Amino acid sequence: MTGKYTVGVIMIEIEGPYHELVCKGLESRASELEFNLLFYTGTL
Repeated sequence: MTGKYTVGVIMIEIEGPYHELVCKGLESRASELEFNLLFYTGTL
């Protein structure tokens, strides 16, 4: 992990012990949004 994450057009650069937590948080949030989109569009 480099500690750099792209969210849309925003680049987040994080150094130190928190970048892994943030990565996990972004991943879970992304899958949450993806799940919600699939659920609402009825393709799930």
